[in-house]
Amino acid sequence: TDRTNGGDSLSQVERMLAQKFSHSMEAYRQGRISEAKTLCLQIIDSDEQYMPALQLLSQICENDGDNLTLAQIERKLAKAVFDSDPDAAVRHVLKAEKCTPGAWENFNLLLVFGLEPSRYGLKAPNSFTASSSARIAVSPAPSPAPAKRPGPPPLPGKRTKPAVDIS
Repeated sequence: TDRTNGGDSLSQVERMLAQKFSHSMEAYRQGRISEAKTLCLQIIDSDEQYMPALQLLSQICENDGDNLTLAQIERKLAKAVFDSDPDAAVRHVLKAEKCTPGAWENFNLLLVFGLEPSRYGLKAPNSFTASSSARIAVSPAPSPAPAKRPGPPPLPGKRTKPAVDIS
């Protein structure tokens, strides 16, 4: 295989991402936050673990109060750093938990990391919480009637011999 072409192609992608991130930082510094956010999302669409874009997007979402997107980004950050820094990964998951308390994604991500969520104060999310208001009573579904087997089709009129002579 020709490693030069593969390496050249890879470096082109890296250069493109770096250039796009440079534009996003410039937009951010100039107060064009929406443009910076869009560029970061485009970068992450190409490389889900591009740390500089994830970190800037996390900052933008935190400043905007966009907790749902912030939680998603924090989980991506956790996945990106887990192999090299498990403690930082847990901090990102816990930050996601503050943004989206009780979300299955936070609980499950700790399990994926091989960690016990309860050790970090996370409980398995429930469909109903103790603070839920009145519940709708659901009566059991009626038992289905036994299936009736269809009988032969009704014969038209009374026939004593076949309509067709088969002899």
